[in-house]
Amino acid sequence: MNVVMTGSEFLTVFAAASTAPLIIAVPTRLASRYGPMFGLTPSPVPLDLDITSVSMIWSAQSDRDPASHGCGQD
Repeated sequence: MNVVMTGSEFLTVFAAASTAPLIIAVPTRLASRYGPMFGLTPSPVPLDLDITSVSMIWSAQSDRDPASHGCGQD
């Protein structure tokens, strides 16, 4: 398996997969909602992935910035 592309915007990844012979890995919710809009068929990942936890770290000064608390959660 070769990684041929990464993207910070998921719609860009969907668009690329709709025009090239690619397999993309995105969260199930995104695959189910947006995959069909791009003519893509969602299915489970056919690999045993050992995914580790993801953490974010930022300075105390950044913590006072409302943008640091995005994701629509209060």
